[in-house]
Amino acid sequence: MAEKKCELEVTLVELALLADAQPAAASRHLLGATLIWPRVGTARKTHAGTLSLARGVWSQASRPWTQRILFKETVQGRFGFDLALTAALADAQAEAFLRALASQVVKFTAGAVEDHLAPPLLGTLAEIPFNYLVKALLKERAPGVLAAGALDVDTSLLPAAGQTVRWEIPMTAPDGLFRMTRRRVGKTLQRRRQTLLPVGGAAGRVVVDVRVL
Repeated sequence: MAEKKCELEVTLVELALLADAQPAAASRHLLGATLIWPRVGTARKTHAGTLSLARGVWSQASRPWTQRILFKETVQGRFGFDLALTAALADAQAEAFLRALASQVVKFTAGAVEDHLAPPLLGTLAEIPFNYLVKALLKERAPGVLAAGALDVDTSLLPAAGQTVRWEIPMTAPDGLFRMTRRRVGKTLQRRRQTLLPVGGAAGRVVVDVRVL
């Protein structure tokens, strides 16, 4: 029997970090979302853009669809959905990533890309793993991954066309989270690494809505 094929629209609803994983009151990150083997012949489809958090939280409230959409893609049979959030980065790094990404997209489209918007990834760009894409575009300034989560999905479990299902995905810290502290012992200033989150420790959650078209 042929595997069920359908078209999905995936939108971001919320991303929330646990207290130990939260950076400053306001922070800016890169977010990568990936469909892994969505269909035969397509190994991956990647979305990449910037995400601003307030006290470790991003919510869809009052945000337009253009800021929530991650994918409109055809899927068939078993596939994976993966998200990764980088460590906080400076505005200059975020803008450098968007400019570099836009310049690559322009090579495929021969057109202009509006500033401050994450352009859609096309051609081979959409097939590059998110962490490699970040390193390729930002090079030595590339941030590490703060939190990541994944979900195995099968189209046989998706609802009928026109219906929406909500996925809630736990996120963990793949590399752990550490902070250097300094303490004076006598006349010596000692540095010690404090563990905020262990490797693989719970870091938060991400929620997406999946509408079957």
